[in-house]
Amino acid sequence: MFRKLAFLIVMVIVAGLAVQLARTADMFWISWVAEGQALAVDTSALPSELPVPDSYEQVVVLYADQDVGSQLLRENVYHTLRMAKIEAKYVHVQSEGASAMVLSMRNVDLLVVATELLADDNLVRAIIDFIYGGGNSVFLIRSHIPALDAVVGITQNRGFSVKDAIGINLVAHMFPGLDTTALSGFVQSLLDVEVREDVTLLATADDVRPLIWTAIYGEGQVLYVNSTMFQAKKNRGLLLQSIAYLPNHFLTTIFNGIIVNIDDFPAPTSLGRQDRIYRDYFMTTPEFMRQVWWPDTYNFARRFNLKLTGLGMLTFNSDTKSPLDLPYDVTKQQWAYFGRRLLESGGELGIHGYNHQSLALEGQMSFADYGYTPWDSQQTMEEGLRMLAQVIRELYGELRIFSYVPPSNIVSREGRLAVKSVFPDVRVFAGLYTGEPELGLLLQEFGRDPYVPEVVSFPRFSAGYLPDDKVRWALYNAVAHYGLVHHFVHPDDVLDEVRSRGLSWEAMDRQINSLFADIRRLFPFLRPMTLTEAYAYFVKTENLGVYTNSRPGEITINYSREVTPVYHFLRLRGQSILRVEGGTFQLFCQENNIYLIQGLTGQVRILTR
Repeated sequence: MFRKLAFLIVMVIVAGLAVQLARTADMFWISWVAEGQALAVDTSALPSELPVPDSYEQVVVLYADQDVGSQLLRENVYHTLRMAKIEAKYVHVQSEGASAMVLSMRNVDLLVVATELLADDNLVRAIIDFIYGGGNSVFLIRSHIPALDAVVGITQNRGFSVKDAIGINLVAHMFPGLDTTALSGFVQSLLDVEVREDVTLLATADDVRPLIWTAIYGEGQVLYVNSTMFQAKKNRGLLLQSIAYLPNHFLTTIFNGIIVNIDDFPAPTSLGRQDRIYRDYFMTTPEFMRQVWWPDTYNFARRFNLKLTGLGMLTFNSDTKSPLDLPYDVTKQQWAYFGRRLLESGGELGIHGYNHQSLALEGQMSFADYGYTPWDSQQTMEEGLRMLAQVIRELYGELRIFSYVPPSNIVSREGRLAVKSVFPDVRVFAGLYTGEPELGLLLQEFGRDPYVPEVVSFPRFSAGYLPDDKVRWALYNAVAHYGLVHHFVHPDDVLDEVRSRGLSWEAMDRQINSLFADIRRLFPFLRPMTLTEAYAYFVKTENLGVYTNSRPGEITINYSREVTPVYHFLRLRGQSILRVEGGTFQLFCQENNIYLIQGLTGQVRILTR
């Protein structure tokens, strides 16, 4: 009897110690993940400014703004060069002194003609003289100007084609990924032309019509785009690589990152069976998510060295009027399990919202198109977000939340203010990079949010488990421009007949793995990042100036601040790198002789041969 009593006492003590140890470990875990997620944001002051060189190589852009097409092209060129940190001078074609500006250019500078509205004969003559004397010029849009035909390699010009071209097909190496991806279904206006036999064809439309080519004129060179394709934002990567194609060297500044978001994660999972899941796995939906989807997702992230950012929400209800309901305990259990697995894997927890109702008031989005319900006030939005904050605090302690992605990529001004009010640490709104404009849609350029300046707009480029050519085109254009992959998926894609295209999870998992295998093969250097780490690097380099100079055998890069490392793509023609002082280099595209440059000091010297 005494032994049994002693054994029970010992067991009670052991159990109590186990509980206490679990609590201690739990508090340590909470402290650890909270600290890790906070460390990604560096709030230290930027280093002092460095001197700017007296002269540096630049791009001169001729533009017009008399019509919508000209405005779209000018905007795309501006944002493309801005984000690549290329020093550019913009000259309106009707401005006084435009012709003199062109004639004063050095051959190391590049002339970009970003308009078809070249009505000034003196300006056209100046462009011709610049090219003939040894200058490089890129014409980014087709223009029916007979005086330029011989310069750009056209032998017969029948004017604007009555038949628009469909699609873009590169027939020469311009940039990895883009070279092997054709964009179909893209309508563009062309000139009906024939070109000289000695031009170098880079791209075609409809397989036969000349779309992009290079030509020699006098001592200079021309790259000509017989299209309106660069009025479209989705082609900015190809736009930048077209600008970079001719010079003996061309340096662009890149982000050098790879980010994968999981929307609606963590989120409540239906407790029942889904026919296809049960057919393939004999599991309920929650069992499948725990035992199949998450292990496969975890292995996917490990296989390709990725850090996942989950954007969580509490409920799929449609409540938008106060008082709102707290989620069931089972929702908290799912949040506790998946949120911890995400953080333990090195990922990050961001937010999607209280529910999947976009944060918009009556009249601020097309609610009927989405089957959504307007919120009755900003205060009710905040009420729901406070419930989300409460659950995060219960499960993870004082975990700071830095990222927000709006449901269906729609959010109003009031919605943004509500998010910032409840989650004051939020520093990223991640919406869409491209899309058809609609009321409330968060279509973004990289930069500061117009309503919450402390927050950075950080758009996503591509989505889904089933990457077709359209997805790949978007993704590789983003790498060609920003050196950045920003992709997102939804856990319930496999449960949706449309988004899964009726395929099994095994097939979907195989396709997303194939896409990222290609990305890692082509761009093995891309740094894995969470959204918070991406924010920290963006802010660090947001206002960085990059200045390039060259002389035979040497290219010099100067930075306006010592905020290294800074990453670049460098295209070289007819030369190779011997060594880099103040940085490192790596040849990653032999076909185009494109290098990855890492700048590690305020001045980088690239020695070539």
